[in-house]
Amino acid sequence: MLFIEDTNEINVLGKKEISQNIFEIKTTKPKNFNYHSGQAVFIEYKNLKKPFTMTSIPKEKFLNFTIKIYDNHNGFTKNLRDLNINDKLIISNPFGSINYKGEGIFIAGGTGVTPFLSIFKDIDEKNSVSNNTKDNTENNIHKLKSKLIYSSKYENEIIKREYLIERFQENYEEIITSKEKRIKKNLNNNYYYVCGPNLFTQTIIKTLKELGIDDNRIIK
Repeated sequence: MLFIEDTNEINVLGKKEISQNIFEIKTTKPKNFNYHSGQAVFIEYKNLKKPFTMTSIPKEKFLNFTIKIYDNHNGFTKNLRDLNINDKLIISNPFGSINYKGEGIFIAGGTGVTPFLSIFKDIDEKNSVSNNTKDNTENNIHKLKSKLIYSSKYENEIIKREYLIERFQENYEEIITSKEKRIKKNLNNNYYYVCGPNLFTQTIIKTLKELGIDDNRIIK
């Protein structure tokens, strides 16, 4: 078994396919396990380990992971297709630096949207609690201040597409890279949250800097 410092054992509570080869895995939550939305853990299964972001929020009594399974890769995610209820996984303590600092533009590439899902859910939950005396119109205006730009190779690989369209409405922009390559350079906001494959992230950060965005406004 691989060694991961400060490990926790969790049990699988559920697994369902939510998009093509995209699975949502629900597990138990270790006692005194504290994290913030946007953080990840290493998951160990069948002597392999890989980092994944939690798509649950800290107040929930379980953990959720939204994971793309690559059947053509003989690696970690392929094993997860055979995962069953009550199977055991080993996770590390949480890590990661994508912290929500305020409204802005979220730029996601592929499964890089997963840390944002937890952040969006956490924002909406906190808004709901703090604004429980206000009407739904005010709540909706508040949560639509930010924008999401989601880049994916194919439309059927977009994670939680219906939810994201409903949440962001006109502030949702989709880039299908099998059809178009460029993200429009009409960005202007407080913070820029970037997550995706390494090359995608590097390219986006380079573009933002060319547009004059300061490092302290880019969260990755």
